[in-house]
Amino acid sequence: MTNKIHEVLVLGGGYAGVLCANRLAGRLGASARVTLATATPDFVHRVRLHELLAGRPFPRRSVRELLADGVALRIGRVEAASLAARTATVDGAALPFDAMVCALGSAPTCNVPGVAEHAAGLANPAAAARVAGRLRTLPERSPVAVIGGGFTGVEVAAEIAEAWPALRVSLLTSALAPGLSDAGRRYLRASLDALGVEVVENASVRAVAADAVEFTDGSSLPAALTVWAGGFAGSAPAVDADWPLDGRGRIVVDADLGVRDAPGVFAAGDVAASAPGMESSLRMGCVTAMPLGAHAADNVVRHLRGEATRPFAFGFRVQCVSLGRRRGLVQPVDARDQTKPWVVTGRLGALVKESICRYVVGALRVEAAAPGMYRWPGGVVAAHRALPAAADA
Repeated sequence: MTNKIHEVLVLGGGYAGVLCANRLAGRLGASARVTLATATPDFVHRVRLHELLAGRPFPRRSVRELLADGVALRIGRVEAASLAARTATVDGAALPFDAMVCALGSAPTCNVPGVAEHAAGLANPAAAARVAGRLRTLPERSPVAVIGGGFTGVEVAAEIAEAWPALRVSLLTSALAPGLSDAGRRYLRASLDALGVEVVENASVRAVAADAVEFTDGSSLPAALTVWAGGFAGSAPAVDADWPLDGRGRIVVDADLGVRDAPGVFAAGDVAASAPGMESSLRMGCVTAMPLGAHAADNVVRHLRGEATRPFAFGFRVQCVSLGRRRGLVQPVDARDQTKPWVVTGRLGALVKESICRYVVGALRVEAAAPGMYRWPGGVVAAHRALPAAADA
């Protein structure tokens, strides 16, 4: 490595960004200035937002307390990024970089009319806290509709039903947790039934009104409060940038997570499309964001040292769902995220899920103190980095 002090920029203060910045600062030391830019000083522990939404205690953590001392923190909205000019604009200020990792994460997405005006959501802690405030004001037997049958929707519906048993909670979905095994779906259904959640499957939502959810068949369901949990999309389109995007708004990367024709620029976390040649697509979440962030950091170090970067490899192990505070579901999977026939349930499942949520924050702290300690399971190997990136990975 030359005597030059390299400017290294990380965009995004979520799971991928914080771990990436900590790893970079520790491995590069005095040879680089590592700056993390993020829109809010608070760290968003997204896997716990459904707890905050239901009115549970929610510990606040600042991004700063999770960062290594060697990481400079810049609070501000990322407005633009130019790969050609090698600068990123944060609240009007241009930050030059020699290497950059974009880890801007994802945001709730929806094209259903009325959701933006009438539905609550999980965009951030403030939005979740507003839902908690509204739940406290609802009279007994008020109907609450949760739209979305993935893990996020299931966790939201279960948490509300357990915390507010006097309310009538409905979960509206086209299919309930289709990725689970038969045993997993049976337990999930039984748990929601025990909590009093009405599951409405094969539901096709046409629009959301102030007091109801309207379906495409012309019917409707009364709702004093509607919560949207219908999916997330990469946040890259929110930034004026010249990086390539796929059809889902994620940054297209090569197998080493590098952005095409932009040496030293990488993408990690929810904002990155699956690398070409991966044997399995990567679902969004901290389970993939943290390995992606760590690998992007390692490749930045290799790039600055003039070494060849390496392709990303990852293998799944489990899927975890919380069903209130007393029940949980742990679904073992193979490296390609295909379910195995058995599950861990009940209080043991809840304990495993809680342990994983705590481990996530702990891993960020450990990486700040001992960079390079974070490891992740392999098993799904990316294609050779020379392969062309997919238009829609």
